[in-house]
Amino acid sequence: MKIGYLVSAVTLASLAATLSGCGGGSTDGGGGGGGGGGGGDPSAEPIAPTANPVEPSADPVAPTTTQEPAAPTTTTTTTTTEAGCVQVVMPHTGTLSEQARIVDELNADFLAFDESDATSVNGVTLRMTDDFSMWCGTGCDNGQADCRVSASVYNHKVMLKHDSNNIAVTMSRDAGIIFNQTAVETEFGKCSYMYDGATFHRVNRGCGCGSETPYCGNHGSPFDSEDCIWDTPRAWNTPVGCTGEDSGTGCGSCHPNTATSPDVAECACNAPNPRFPLPQRTTDQQCFWQGVAINGTEGTYPSQLREMLLQRIENQVGTEEVGEPTVRHKQEYWNEIILDAEVLTNSLHSNPRAAVAAFVYIRGTDGATTANAMSQKAVEDYGGPAIPVIELDPAVDGVCNGPFRVPDEAIESISV
Repeated sequence: MKIGYLVSAVTLASLAATLSGCGGGSTDGGGGGGGGGGGGDPSAEPIAPTANPVEPSADPVAPTTTQEPAAPTTTTTTTTTEAGCVQVVMPHTGTLSEQARIVDELNADFLAFDESDATSVNGVTLRMTDDFSMWCGTGCDNGQADCRVSASVYNHKVMLKHDSNNIAVTMSRDAGIIFNQTAVETEFGKCSYMYDGATFHRVNRGCGCGSETPYCGNHGSPFDSEDCIWDTPRAWNTPVGCTGEDSGTGCGSCHPNTATSPDVAECACNAPNPRFPLPQRTTDQQCFWQGVAINGTEGTYPSQLREMLLQRIENQVGTEEVGEPTVRHKQEYWNEIILDAEVLTNSLHSNPRAAVAAFVYIRGTDGATTANAMSQKAVEDYGGPAIPVIELDPAVDGVCNGPFRVPDEAIESISV
């Protein structure tokens, strides 16, 4: 039995030419979410991802107001037999609601990735979270990276269940933020990782090497993220001209890490002499692929998101032993893309609808309240009309169908 909803005969190909990450609307402000959370004892080696890492989030935002759900839409269903696919999530036709237009564009983007076509859309960038607060310049939290927003890229080739092709939602959370994919790749995408990058503990706002001293008050911490001339032993991160953990004046050899700093450049996946090779396991030390905002607000770089996805698809076949649970199917494990919160905030203040495509909740959960609260918070923090809330159905066959749909849209079951 398959779940599906047909709404038109319009082809997905025609939608692929539309704005890649949705957007449009007001030129007023917007908002975003980013990391804080847990710490770790200093160590002489970069910190590897745990078998089952948990990304902390900010204090939950209490719902204030909610959007009225869209009226149920009558749908029919159809089947296709192309390459064994049952394509039951089809575009809408007629006079589109804003939600329906966004749903159609996101589904088209989800299905568009083609390894052989460098111009194809890479997918949909989605941060699963319950909070739309930004964490940038708000002070040190256990030495962790500042101005860092963590998300994942979803498409019909990655993050699918091994036995059903259903959507493997990051950390099984029930609400999130969908970012404008064009803006991710041209404005505020900072770097990406094939799997979880343990980015709380990396310098350069999560896009560098793992810090040896992940605690507040140290030049080499992820929060301070400084490129210095270091005394020996290197493990103590004591810059020349400083004493001990002095973080005040007189440390003239230090400046902020950039894309060319050793503690950043040497952990890039395409570095001439990388500190560690391309990962083979989800728990390996992860090198990063640079994004356009690898240097934050200081200029732009070519995005290597496609290169990351190509390596991910090549590597994700099979299983591995990771403890409890004892077997992990690699294709189900999340990738990680980091957005620079400072650049993102600037974009949101300029035009929130050009930065955030939609808020989303998982069908069949209580996430709708959370998603609507985040949409309301975006209005309160940045102005402009409310950003639409849509639904993600994780039970679809993600190889053949996009998972997004209009809330409360009627569905029918079909036999295959």
